[in-house]
Amino acid sequence: MTWTFIYAQHNPDSLVSKGIQLQKKGEYSQAIQQYQQVLKTSPQHPRAHYELALAFFSMKDYSLALNHSNAVLNQPSNEYQNGAYLIKGSALDNLGRIEAAIQVYEEGIRKYPSNYLLHYNLALCTFNDKQFDKAEPAIMGALERNPNHASSHLLLAHLMAQTERRVQAIMALYYFLMLEPESRRSNSAFEMLKNLQQKGVKNGRTKEQLTINISQAGKQPDFGNAELLLSTLSASRSLEANKYKSETELFAEHTQAFFSVLGGSQGGKHDFWQKMYTGFFSSMAANGHAKAFAYHVSRSQEDYQVTQWLNGHPNEMKALINWVRYYK
Repeated sequence: MTWTFIYAQHNPDSLVSKGIQLQKKGEYSQAIQQYQQVLKTSPQHPRAHYELALAFFSMKDYSLALNHSNAVLNQPSNEYQNGAYLIKGSALDNLGRIEAAIQVYEEGIRKYPSNYLLHYNLALCTFNDKQFDKAEPAIMGALERNPNHASSHLLLAHLMAQTERRVQAIMALYYFLMLEPESRRSNSAFEMLKNLQQKGVKNGRTKEQLTINISQAGKQPDFGNAELLLSTLSASRSLEANKYKSETELFAEHTQAFFSVLGGSQGGKHDFWQKMYTGFFSSMAANGHAKAFAYHVSRSQEDYQVTQWLNGHPNEMKALINWVRYYK
């Protein structure tokens, strides 16, 4: 047995690395043994405590996850404290200690303001507790720091739907589906989008009789035109001109019209909605990419017409991808 081998067996960093490999395989108990071996000779080892917190959280032992995340946070500043705030807050949330979890996330944000996941977790925690007034600025903070975080767009969509802001919910869903057109969450997000688009229109006694609810337009004056358009488009589905159009064709047309009207929404260039959504979508429509976008976000529907269009229009899809990539 060589000295190198003996050293590797007892070296803290080597033991932590071995534990991480075991943890990646889902072998949490064996990984925990490696980390605990480190603590026998280095009781304050921040990486070992951090990985233990992560392992215990994965095993749903939230109390031990809390203990080890505290062990990281109670030490002088180190590179693992950023993640330890996330584990501690999530552990407290799962233990039902909501207000304590909120305080941890807020403390973490003060120390690491650029960590978008701290903002997201704060938003998710407060949303689930129906503290919508706290959830909104938190989720906006997450998206301002990482516009490509799909879960933040999806959470914002649910928050806007809960607070009866249909246009904003739809914009967030469109962006989510752009990022995740075919994930396990995409189908339910697409159904939510379609349901919101058709909200506010009631059938009358005959096919020609429709009632359009325009009350929401007054509630959201910045998006009044878009709100009214959504109801009008939904009502127009029964018109003779649309009689032989498929759901897929109507969705593409309505997407184009919706994006176009967003260009007239109020809000300056520093407004969150303008920076995140309205400027992006209205510019997309103006540049002729809304139809390709509509088919792209419909991928989860397993619709032959969607597949056929995508396969038959590679140039349009390439143009859309390039436009999104270089959009400013």
